[in-house]
Amino acid sequence: MVKINNLQETFPTDVSGLVTENNLAAWRMAKVQNVSELITRIYDVNCEPDLESYLSKTGIKTLETEDDFRWMMEGDEEKNIPLLEARLTSGGSAISSTDKLGLGLTRFYMLFQEAYFSATNLIIGNREQYPIRICSDPTPEGSNWEYECELMLGSLTAFIPYDEVQANIRFSLEWSPQEQTLSRRGGTPNYSGPFSFKNCFTNLRWQVTHPGNMLHRPVEFKWVELDKNNKYVEHKTWMEHADWTFKKKLKREMCRAMLFARQNKDENDVYRNIGDSKFEIRQGSGLREQMETSNSTYYSTFSIDKLTESIIDMTAGKFNQNAKKVLLRTGEWGLYQFHKALENKAGLYTALYDNNRVQYNGDKITYRGYFGSYRGPNDVQIDVQQESMYDNNARNKILSATGPGVAESKRYDIFFAGNINGDPNIQIVKPKVGASSSIYIQGMRSPFNLDSNNAQASSPEDGFSEHVQEIFAIMLRNPKLTAQYIPSELA
Repeated sequence: MVKINNLQETFPTDVSGLVTENNLAAWRMAKVQNVSELITRIYDVNCEPDLESYLSKTGIKTLETEDDFRWMMEGDEEKNIPLLEARLTSGGSAISSTDKLGLGLTRFYMLFQEAYFSATNLIIGNREQYPIRICSDPTPEGSNWEYECELMLGSLTAFIPYDEVQANIRFSLEWSPQEQTLSRRGGTPNYSGPFSFKNCFTNLRWQVTHPGNMLHRPVEFKWVELDKNNKYVEHKTWMEHADWTFKKKLKREMCRAMLFARQNKDENDVYRNIGDSKFEIRQGSGLREQMETSNSTYYSTFSIDKLTESIIDMTAGKFNQNAKKVLLRTGEWGLYQFHKALENKAGLYTALYDNNRVQYNGDKITYRGYFGSYRGPNDVQIDVQQESMYDNNARNKILSATGPGVAESKRYDIFFAGNINGDPNIQIVKPKVGASSSIYIQGMRSPFNLDSNNAQASSPEDGFSEHVQEIFAIMLRNPKLTAQYIPSELA
């Protein structure tokens, strides 16, 4: 292990399980003259705002049981349908390059996989110059559907070019024109059936055992933490330190599972991993796995313009002009990269160098400011937030090819920062009962029976154990409202 500098005296060592007096001695906590009594926690990352804290602000959804759960998503209201083939006659062969489809208002036939259109609908392919009127309801042909059609133009010499009715050219609905005298019917609406997503809860458990003689043992250092009132509290005993470390690591593991977990069931919905109890271990799908089918773009050179294009591609046609607010979560190097790119872009404008940015105090000049938000073209507003898990170089091993830091630190997860029908697009889900559980198993000495006689205990051991359990899941209602801008080395 490499020293940080020549003043470093010891190296951190990790211990799993019991921490005893011998461990404290091995960590060289004998009294010496300390310039600072506070431990500098070199390898700890300030995880706020962590993923769980951020998502909890939008409200946690609770379900009655711990069973697998589903949610529905409606299909696109409008879509286009690929053509299988165009024919001159019903059930005939596909047209050839010499055929003039629709010439003289002669009727022809089009074959699609879906019965999406109806009689009297007007449809177009790639070019609006060749509007096609559907003359009758579709007839089934195996699993496909055949439509009788005609060209809807005033010229009897017009026809549809061969290249405009090739297989896989996509057709969409325009409207349903009718006669003005004694019309008998209109176009019928088409409906997009909903489809479902299914996820399961993840059950995480942790435990720790403490010897009775460590309960109030002082250590030769002091350390501080912020309490719920955002005030610093000083601690001097090993148990306080151990308890804080235990809870902090629980939070870290929980956040990791929410982001990185991959569902472990097979194609038949069977979970193959078996625990010590001989029952299956279920692991729900985390946020990243649920985003994998969304809009993903890989980059070798970071570009604000390309990032903005990814966001516009995600939001185009889905929201009104005033609702295009998105959140980017990235690592610390990603924040810096985003800032530098925006700074270079803003450098084209003289306003960058006014008194708001450069401040003078005698001979001292301060250059200040940090770009953490960007309002781009089409009124897309981008706010940037740090995801500290992307900076963890113990977990993320692939180095960035474009500078310092790990590649994950320059990944950008893009989320629509709004609600869908009143609900957040991304939400933590927990069971109504038993989502968070903790118990203490008391022995001869514990925080609850110290210096007492005839106390009740569950174990004759001189110590106590703490067991904690968290049951939770992540629900991404609409994966299409997420995107990823990812360094190419992570492809």
